[in-house]
Amino acid sequence: MNKTIESADEAFAPLARGLANGLRAANPDLAMQALTAELHGLLGIQDAHLKPGGLLPGEKPLVIAGIEMVSADRQEFVFIAERNFPAHQHRQRIPIGSGHQALVMRTRKSVISEDLHKDPVFVQVLSAAKMGSLIMAPMMWEGEVMGMVFTASQARRQFRPLDLTALEAFADAAAVLWVAHDGPRLLEDVLSERPLPKRRS
Repeated sequence: MNKTIESADEAFAPLARGLANGLRAANPDLAMQALTAELHGLLGIQDAHLKPGGLLPGEKPLVIAGIEMVSADRQEFVFIAERNFPAHQHRQRIPIGSGHQALVMRTRKSVISEDLHKDPVFVQVLSAAKMGSLIMAPMMWEGEVMGMVFTASQARRQFRPLDLTALEAFADAAAVLWVAHDGPRLLEDVLSERPLPKRRS
């Protein structure tokens, strides 16, 4: 189990590592994977599932992370660089008009939800389990939301404002990596998993 970070600054070393590995990656897909590899399991109160009400009977600790890109026609969100998702949900597409994704898209602001079971905005997507808490931050470029970075836990009340601050730094890094690797032009190739050109050094 990871140690619970006590300040957003403690996420700097994993973020820097993910950014460095992402810059060296061969294509935008691998760059995003390098970033979410560092993000997954990093944030939140690590023993939240042990606290009273953290999990419902029968639930087990589960943490997911990933990036959702906005499709070129801006009608869908598509998961990439997912962590701890069922295999059949790889590259899953969801409509752009509902859930916290739509809220982030509309407001261009990050969101934190301490108890998704009581959150009327939440729309269940993961098939493996119902999540209990969530943080999500937009990837901004030239004033537009190109995607969003998120992490969620089956435990309630796992994430704090400091975790959201750290996630926003990951989202900024994701935007830089995506553009640096020509992700906007290669988006459909990434989503269809067609072979991607290697980045020129």
